[in-house]
Amino acid sequence: MDSTLLEVLSWDTEGFARRAVVRYFIAWLSSMSSHLSVQPPTSSSLLMPSVRSVLSRGSVDLDWEVKVHTLELAELLLDEAFSGQRGYTKGNPTQTHPYAVIPNTLHTRTHNEEDVVGVLNSLVQWGVISVLLSGLVDCDRPVALRAWALDATAAMATVARAGQEAASVGGQTPCVSVCEVLRSLDLDERLDVLTRSSDHVHNSPLSLLQDILTASSARSEPDTQQEVIVDCY
Repeated sequence: MDSTLLEVLSWDTEGFARRAVVRYFIAWLSSMSSHLSVQPPTSSSLLMPSVRSVLSRGSVDLDWEVKVHTLELAELLLDEAFSGQRGYTKGNPTQTHPYAVIPNTLHTRTHNEEDVVGVLNSLVQWGVISVLLSGLVDCDRPVALRAWALDATAAMATVARAGQEAASVGGQTPCVSVCEVLRSLDLDERLDVLTRSSDHVHNSPLSLLQDILTASSARSEPDTQQEVIVDCY
């Protein structure tokens, strides 16, 4: 069955069919979330390697909705990996102030849990990080915005966790380089670009000049139909 679903995702020409495949894996992974442990893939896993294939293929699909659903699938793995980590919250990362006090009761994992580097390594092996990075620069705005939200929440959790580990080992931590990579994404600037209206292009003097030149060129051609002449006022 898994091979059939992957074949549909790879070759079916209908977008709704490919979306249905990704949604199926989302539903399955959601139902298994209470039993799922995000670890490097093993040969004993029967369905999880298919999830990795879905992430890989869905992230490069031509249908933007397929890519958004793929990010939803990646989000489930992120939630499982960072669940209980200080600084990580599900949903919109802008809802939590960076200096907000987070009650200790919200964090259920112990100090013996897998460190953030190990978590990120697991997510890299699953292909989650690749999906988030490719989605961040996707040409479809809904895809890029969803990827930005996931990148931001993961970055917040990573930075917070790195700070805890640095304090526990006297300021020395292997997570510093990971945090620097996440900061290099410049998520604030990227969000500004993604949320910017197209008015700065269409209502600019250059755009108006291009309209005038287009209208002038159209009027100079006697065969030009009236309806295609730009009305510049």
